[in-house]
Amino acid sequence: MGMSASQARLIALTERMNDIEYQGQQINQQRTTLSNQVNALYNSLLDMDVPTPPSTRDFTKVVYSGANGATNFTMGSIVPTGNEYTVTLNYQKTGHYISEEGTTKIVKSEPTFSVSKLDNSAIKGDDVKGYPSSEATSSQKYTEICDKFKNQGYTLMHQVKGSSLEEGDVYYVRKDDGSFEEHTCSSKKPSGNVFVKLESPQEVNTDDYNPSEDGELNWNKATDYLVKNDEYTTNGNYKTISQTEISNYFVIEGSSARVATEDDFEKVGDNKYQFKAGVEYGKRVAKGKGAYEAENPNYQVGGNTVNGCEVYTLDDARTNGHIAKDDTLKEYKEALYNAYPNLGKDADEVAEKFYVYFTEDKIGNSTPHFVLREDVDMALTDENGVGWCTYGDYVPNGTYTSSVEEKGCSLEFDAEGRITKIGLPVYNKEGELTGYKEIPLSAEEVTDDAAYKDAFNQYEYSKHLYDKQQEEINAKTSIVQAQDKNLELKLTRLDNERNAVNTEIEAVKKVVQDNIDKSFKTFSG
Repeated sequence: MGMSASQARLIALTERMNDIEYQGQQINQQRTTLSNQVNALYNSLLDMDVPTPPSTRDFTKVVYSGANGATNFTMGSIVPTGNEYTVTLNYQKTGHYISEEGTTKIVKSEPTFSVSKLDNSAIKGDDVKGYPSSEATSSQKYTEICDKFKNQGYTLMHQVKGSSLEEGDVYYVRKDDGSFEEHTCSSKKPSGNVFVKLESPQEVNTDDYNPSEDGELNWNKATDYLVKNDEYTTNGNYKTISQTEISNYFVIEGSSARVATEDDFEKVGDNKYQFKAGVEYGKRVAKGKGAYEAENPNYQVGGNTVNGCEVYTLDDARTNGHIAKDDTLKEYKEALYNAYPNLGKDADEVAEKFYVYFTEDKIGNSTPHFVLREDVDMALTDENGVGWCTYGDYVPNGTYTSSVEEKGCSLEFDAEGRITKIGLPVYNKEGELTGYKEIPLSAEEVTDDAAYKDAFNQYEYSKHLYDKQQEEINAKTSIVQAQDKNLELKLTRLDNERNAVNTEIEAVKKVVQDNIDKSFKTFSG
C-alpha cells in the first residue's frame, strides 16, 4: 500500500471512529432519559395510597337509650358546656310527621308586574266620616256627589229600619270603632236602625238632606256613611294593620312594584301601622310566595317555583282551596311540628317556616310536599336562576323520630367512661333550676351495617382502581425497559465496531510508519 493510500485510509477510519463515538453518546443520553422515566414510574408507585379494608370497629358505636315517661329515646350528639351538657334526645313516637324524600329543583325569577293600585290618594278623615261638606253645595248635587265617590270605589252604607228588611236580606251593624259587621236577616227581624249597602245613590231619600238657609245641605239628619275598599274604618282614620300583615302589601313605584316594608307605613302604636297618604299600594290575597295577586285581579307578580309548581304558605293554601279542610291543615301543621320541634314553640309557629307545593298524579290526586321557606328564599342558583332544595312528604300515623335538644343536662359515668345516667333539668315558674329528673341509661354497641357495607364497597372500588393503576405503571415500565434493552444492544454493536475500527487504525498507522522509515533509509543511503 502506498503512502497516499495509507493516509487516506487512516483519515476514513478516523472519521468512522468519530461517528461511532457520537452514536454511542446519543444512545447513552437516550438511556439516561429512559432511566429517569423508570424512576418516575417507580416513584408514582410509591406515592399511591394503598387501599385498606374497613374494620367493623370503625362502624360500631355505643348507643345510649332510656325512657322518659312512656316514651323511649336514644341519645344523639353530646356537647359539653362547662360542667353541663347539651344533649340531643331522639324520641320514638307515633303520629303524623314529614319524611325527608330528597332534593328538588328551584327556579327563581325576577318578579314582573302588571300594575293596578289601591286608590287612597283622595282619602281624608272628613271623606270617610260622611259626605264631604266642602263639595255638597246644594241638594241638586247630591246624586252627582254620590256617583263620584261610588266611581272612586266607595260603598254607600244607608241607614234603614230593621223592620223593613225581608228574610235573607244582608244588613250591617255599625260598631263602636266605626267599622261595619255583616249579618243576614232571619225570620226574626232586627230591632231599631241598621245599615244596608246601596248600589245606586238614587235609592236614598233626599228629603232627609234639606238645604239650610245658606244653601248648604243640612247634615244633622245624615245617617249614611261612605266606606272605601274595606281597607279603612269609618271613624275618620285609616285602617290599622299589624306588622305581620305588612308583607301582604306592595308599594307601587311607576311601572314596577316591591314588597312593602315597615318604613312604607306610619307606625301609630305597639304593632300598629297605618297607610301613608301619597303612597300607592297593592295588596296580595290568597297566594303564596310563588305568585302574588292583588285585590285588583289585574295586579300580579310571578316568583319562585319548586319542582315546576307554585308554592304557598300553609294558611294561604287553605284559603285558596289547595288544602280542602281545616282538619287537614291542622294535621299538616302537627306533622311539621312533630318532625321539626326545635323550629318553634308550637305547630303554628313551625308551619310559618314552611312552604307547600302540590303535584297531581294521572288521575288527579293531589299530593302535598313541604320545603323550608328559608331554603327556597335564600337558595343559591346558577346564572339561569336554577337551584336545589330538600323537600319532605306528609306521612299520617307513622312511626317517626323526634329530636329534641336538651340544654343544661347532667351526666354520670362509670369506671370505663360509659354514661350510666342522664339528668334532665327541672325549672320552676320563675325559670329557676330546682333539680334534675334522673333517667338511667342502657348502653349497647351497635354496628352500622349499611355504612360498613358502603365503606367495603368503596374499598373494593378503590382497590380495583389501585390494581388498574399499578398494572398501567408496570406496563409502561416494561415498555421503557424494552426500549432500554434495544439501546443496550445497539451500544454493544457499536462497541464491537469501535474495537474493530480501532484495530484497523492501529494496523494502518503501523503501515504508514513503516513506509516513512523505509523512505528515510533510502534517501539517507
